[in-house]
Amino acid sequence: MPPLPTSSISGSFQWPGPAYLDKPACVKIGLARVITDYATYAYLCDVYVIESHRGRGLGSWLVRCALEHPAINSLKRIALITHDAKEFYARLGFQPPADPEQYMERIP
Repeated sequence: MPPLPTSSISGSFQWPGPAYLDKPACVKIGLARVITDYATYAYLCDVYVIESHRGRGLGSWLVRCALEHPAINSLKRIALITHDAKEFYARLGFQPPADPEQYMERIP
């Protein structure tokens, strides 16, 4: 899996924690990370499954687990940005913003 800076992992909610193929060997096969204020908003990011384990439903399971977690499931809004997985996330209930012209970002 591509390395993430330690601060990005420790400053966010990771569900279900890293997923492991073989717990005794601690082989990491996937993760889903959520950045949230735990009150109103969450940003789903870094959903990743290693290539050798894709196509088995693990990515969907990771996202569903994160969305159903009590710390996340009552939030007003859960957002994400994707470049190539719109159909995948649509199957999990995500949709384009109702008013995309309200969305803004700052890229330094």
